Order: sequence, then structure tokens, then C-alpha cells
Amino acid sequence: MSTAAPVVPGPLPAFHLDLGDTYGALFIGLVISAVLFGITNLQLFVYSQSYKDDNFWSKFSITWLWFLDALHLALISHAVYFYLVTNYGNPLELTKVIWSFHLQLVVDMATIVTVQALYAVRLWKLTKIDRYDFKSKIIPTIVTFLVIAAFGISIAVSKLIYSIKYFTQFDLIKWATFLALVTASVVDILIAASLCFTLARLRTGFERTDSMIKSLMLYVINTGVLTSLCSLTALSLYAVYPHNLIFLAVEFPMTKLYVNAFLAMFNARHHLQAALNKTMNTTNLDAFVHLALSR
Repeated sequence: MSTAAPVVPGPLPAFHLDLGDTYGALFIGLVISAVLFGITNLQLFVYSQSYKDDNFWSKFSITWLWFLDALHLALISHAVYFYLVTNYGNPLELTKVIWSFHLQLVVDMATIVTVQALYAVRLWKLTKIDRYDFKSKIIPTIVTFLVIAAFGISIAVSKLIYSIKYFTQFDLIKWATFLALVTASVVDILIAASLCFTLARLRTGFERTDSMIKSLMLYVINTGVLTSLCSLTALSLYAVYPHNLIFLAVEFPMTKLYVNAFLAMFNARHHLQAALNKTMNTTNLDAFVHLALSR
């Protein structure tokens, strides 16, 4: 199997520094990311206090997501400090891609793929409730295949990212950036659509129960639209402004949105259970709460 030739720096094109459109965007992205990480910590605290009896894998998944989120914030903080403080007034250093910037992109993709994989697991668990024939396994299988494909694409893009030494060379892997963002958007939309389709098949005909399912479907749709919109916004900004870093003001917080959306679904169980207790027929939804959202 042939391997891609390494990117050779060679003569660098002119790099016109506009701090507002380049490193100012990094700073804005860092501030938004820090705020969202605070929300992540709040959700983790709520989870630790409300669901102490969750099994090991549920706790491990939440802890792993928090670790990736914290690591991502630490890396972008280091990168922003390097560019805006350590090398303030040093234009040559500002054109270089520091190691923490490389690594934060890898952690970003790892976080997104992890969240998507966890959603795929939720989808498979829903099939235990939806007791239809083998056709009910088709959608989870397709979603799983796409998540695996997204994982492979992330590995390939990560390798290309480490071949880039200067920001002016990002044009050489522009196609890879587009591919990664488009893949994330497509998988998010498909996961949201698949969850809604499966939930729709759990309707019982009882008004209150069906109303709760509709609420869950609306939540899933909003989550999928939010993350997809974030990915598409970053993609659009990169397409329109390929020679600055404006798109990173969206790309930095995107990881936090994925983590917070998943944590919110876990922490929603308490409110869902309270609502379920008021319904007349809660068999399917009660199974959903315990299978799809927790164990």
C-alpha cells in the first residue's frame, strides 16, 4: 500500500497577519470553550450526585469524555498562550503550527468519534425494545459502519495534520479538513434520524406516553441539528476564509457541544423517570430510559 508523500515546507507564501482574523479567532474560541467546559463540569457533578448506582461502563464513558474535554481545553490554552503571549511581536513564530495545536485537532476528532460511537451503542440498545424482525437491525448497522468509517477518516486526517509545519500549508490538506467536517455532519444527522425513527416505532397509542416520545424525538433532533450546524458553520467559514483562522472560533467549542449534548442526555433520566411515573402505560419508555440512556 502506497503512503502519502510528506509535505515539504519549501517556499512559503506570504502570510499577512491580521490578529483579529487569525489569533483573535483563537482567543474567542478559547473563551467560549472555557465557558462550555464549565457547563461540562456542572453536568459531571450532577451525574456523580444523581446516578451513583450506574454501572462501570457508564461511569467510564462519562469520565473518558470529561478527560478528553479537559485535555482539549488545556491544549488550546497552551496554543493560544504560545501565540499571543510567549511570541507576542514575533511574526515568524506565529506562522508555525505548535505541537499543542496539532494535538488538539487529534483530540477534537477523537472526542467527536467517541460521542458518535456512544450514540450508536444507544441505538443498538433501543433495538432490544423494538422487537421487530432483522430489518430493525439495518439502521444500527449502517450507523455503526459510518462511525467506523469516521474513525478511519480521523486517523488519516490526523496523520496529514502532523505533516503540516506552517499555517500557510493548510491549503495542501484542505480536502481532508472538508472531508472530516462533512463526515461529522452526515453521521450526526443520520444518528439523530435513526434515533427518531426507532423512537417513533415505540409509540403505544396512549396520549401521554406518545407525548413523551415526541419530546424525546424533539430533543434528539435539536441535539443532532446543533452539532451538525456547528460542523457546517466551521466548514463554511473555512471555505470562505481559507487564509485565516476564523473557522477555529467555531471548531474549538465544537468538541464541548458534543460532550455537553451527550451528558445532558444521561442527566435527563431523572426528569424522564418523573414524567414516566405520571403516564398510564410506561413499559416501552421505562425500558428506553434504563436501556438507551444508562445500562
